[in-house]
Amino acid sequence: MFVAGTAGGRGGPAGSGTLSPCYGSSPKASMSSADHPLSTSGGKPTLYRVADTSLRLHLAILRDVQTLTQRGRSDAGYALFKNRWTSWRGRAVEPLIRTSLEQATVTGAVPWPEAQVVGGWWNRQFKEIDLVGADRGPVAD
Repeated sequence: MFVAGTAGGRGGPAGSGTLSPCYGSSPKASMSSADHPLSTSGGKPTLYRVADTSLRLHLAILRDVQTLTQRGRSDAGYALFKNRWTSWRGRAVEPLIRTSLEQATVTGAVPWPEAQVVGGWWNRQFKEIDLVGADRGPVAD
Protein backbone atom coordinates (compact mmCIF):
# COMPACT_ATOMS: atom_id res chain seq x y z
CA MET A 1 0.00 0.00 0.00
CA PHE A 2 1.40 3.34 -0.97
CA VAL A 3 1.02 6.25 1.41
CA ALA A 4 0.02 8.79 -1.28
CA GLY A 5 -3.03 6.72 -2.24
CA THR A 6 -4.30 6.70 1.33
CA ALA A 7 -3.40 10.34 2.00
CA GLY A 8 -5.22 11.54 -1.10
CA GLY A 9 -8.78 12.72 -1.14
CA ARG A 10 -11.71 12.39 -3.50
CA GLY A 11 -9.63 13.80 -6.35
CA GLY A 12 -7.22 10.85 -6.22
CA PRO A 13 -3.84 10.21 -4.62
CA ALA A 14 -1.78 13.02 -3.12
CA GLY A 15 0.65 14.62 -5.58
CA SER A 16 4.16 13.24 -5.92
CA GLY A 17 5.81 16.29 -4.35
CA THR A 18 3.31 16.77 -1.53
CA LEU A 19 4.59 14.15 0.90
CA SER A 20 8.36 14.31 0.21
CA PRO A 21 9.12 17.21 2.60
CA CYS A 22 7.14 15.51 5.37
CA TYR A 23 9.08 12.26 5.18
CA GLY A 24 12.50 13.86 5.29
CA SER A 25 11.84 15.40 8.70
CA SER A 26 9.40 12.90 10.17
CA PRO A 27 10.42 11.17 13.42
CA LYS A 28 8.45 8.17 12.14
CA ALA A 29 10.53 7.99 8.95
CA SER A 30 11.68 4.47 9.88
CA MET A 31 8.04 3.33 9.53
CA SER A 32 8.09 4.16 5.84
CA SER A 33 10.16 2.98 2.94
CA ALA A 34 11.03 5.06 -0.10
CA ASP A 35 10.93 3.38 -3.51
CA HIS A 36 12.74 5.05 -6.38
CA PRO A 37 12.06 4.07 -9.98
CA LEU A 38 14.86 2.37 -11.88
CA SER A 39 15.23 4.47 -15.02
CA THR A 40 17.72 5.88 -17.52
CA SER A 41 16.75 9.41 -16.44
CA GLY A 42 16.34 10.88 -12.97
CA GLY A 43 13.54 13.01 -11.63
CA LYS A 44 10.76 10.44 -11.47
CA PRO A 45 8.51 10.54 -8.38
CA THR A 46 9.50 8.66 -5.26
CA LEU A 47 6.82 6.37 -3.83
CA TYR A 48 6.59 5.99 -0.07
CA ARG A 49 5.09 2.87 1.45
CA VAL A 50 4.55 1.60 4.96
CA ALA A 51 7.59 -0.53 5.77
CA ASP A 52 5.90 -3.02 8.11
CA THR A 53 4.00 -5.70 6.16
CA SER A 54 1.48 -6.35 8.93
CA LEU A 55 0.64 -2.67 9.29
CA ARG A 56 0.38 -2.37 5.50
CA LEU A 57 -2.11 -5.29 5.48
CA HIS A 58 -4.13 -3.68 8.27
CA LEU A 59 -4.31 -0.31 6.53
CA ALA A 60 -5.06 -1.76 3.10
CA ILE A 61 -7.64 -4.39 4.02
CA LEU A 62 -8.19 -5.32 7.66
CA ARG A 63 -9.21 -1.87 8.91
CA ASP A 64 -12.21 -1.84 6.54
CA VAL A 65 -12.99 -5.50 7.24
CA GLN A 66 -13.03 -4.76 10.97
CA THR A 67 -15.37 -1.81 10.47
CA LEU A 68 -17.79 -3.94 8.46
CA THR A 69 -17.63 -6.74 11.03
CA GLN A 70 -18.37 -4.34 13.86
CA ARG A 71 -21.46 -3.21 11.96
CA GLY A 72 -22.65 -6.83 11.80
CA ARG A 73 -21.65 -7.20 8.13
CA SER A 74 -19.06 -9.97 8.41
CA ASP A 75 -20.20 -11.36 5.05
CA ALA A 76 -19.39 -8.04 3.37
CA GLY A 77 -16.09 -7.92 5.26
CA TYR A 78 -15.14 -11.37 3.99
CA ALA A 79 -16.11 -10.40 0.41
CA LEU A 80 -14.00 -7.24 0.71
CA PHE A 81 -11.05 -9.26 1.99
CA LYS A 82 -11.31 -11.72 -0.90
CA ASN A 83 -11.57 -8.86 -3.38
CA ARG A 84 -8.49 -6.95 -2.13
CA TRP A 85 -6.26 -9.88 -1.09
CA THR A 86 -4.79 -10.77 -4.50
CA SER A 87 -3.76 -7.21 -5.26
CA TRP A 88 -2.27 -6.71 -1.80
CA ARG A 89 -0.40 -10.02 -1.93
CA GLY A 90 1.11 -9.10 -5.30
CA ARG A 91 2.43 -5.81 -3.98
CA ALA A 92 3.66 -7.42 -0.77
CA VAL A 93 5.96 -9.88 -2.56
CA GLU A 94 7.41 -7.38 -5.06
CA PRO A 95 10.26 -6.22 -2.74
CA LEU A 96 11.11 -9.85 -1.91
CA ILE A 97 11.25 -10.85 -5.56
CA ARG A 98 13.36 -7.81 -6.45
CA THR A 99 15.82 -8.58 -3.65
CA SER A 100 16.03 -12.26 -4.63
CA LEU A 101 16.67 -11.43 -8.29
CA GLU A 102 19.26 -8.83 -7.35
CA GLN A 103 21.09 -11.39 -5.19
CA ALA A 104 20.93 -13.85 -8.10
CA THR A 105 22.68 -11.32 -10.37
CA VAL A 106 25.75 -11.54 -8.13
CA THR A 107 26.15 -15.27 -8.81
CA GLY A 108 25.16 -14.96 -12.47
CA ALA A 109 22.06 -17.09 -11.90
CA VAL A 110 19.88 -14.86 -14.09
CA PRO A 111 19.90 -14.98 -17.89
CA TRP A 112 20.76 -11.27 -18.15
CA PRO A 113 24.50 -10.94 -17.41
CA GLU A 114 24.48 -7.13 -17.75
CA ALA A 115 21.79 -6.71 -15.05
CA GLN A 116 23.29 -5.72 -11.71
CA VAL A 117 20.33 -3.95 -10.12
CA VAL A 118 16.66 -4.96 -10.04
CA GLY A 119 13.85 -2.53 -9.34
CA GLY A 120 10.59 -1.18 -10.68
CA TRP A 121 9.68 1.71 -12.93
CA TRP A 122 6.73 4.13 -12.94
CA ASN A 123 5.93 7.53 -14.36
CA ARG A 124 4.09 10.51 -12.91
CA GLN A 125 0.72 8.99 -13.86
CA PHE A 126 1.80 5.87 -11.90
CA LYS A 127 1.83 3.56 -14.90
CA GLU A 128 4.06 0.84 -13.51
CA ILE A 129 6.41 -1.94 -14.60
CA ASP A 130 7.01 -4.26 -11.64
CA LEU A 131 10.43 -5.68 -12.55
CA VAL A 132 13.22 -3.85 -14.36
CA GLY A 133 16.86 -4.90 -14.56
CA ALA A 134 19.70 -2.45 -15.22
CA ASP A 135 23.47 -2.06 -15.02
CA ARG A 136 23.20 0.37 -12.08
CA GLY A 137 20.58 2.31 -10.19
CA PRO A 138 18.60 4.42 -9.56
CA VAL A 139 19.72 6.08 -12.82
CA ALA A 140 20.90 3.41 -15.25
CA ASP A 141 22.86 3.52 -18.46
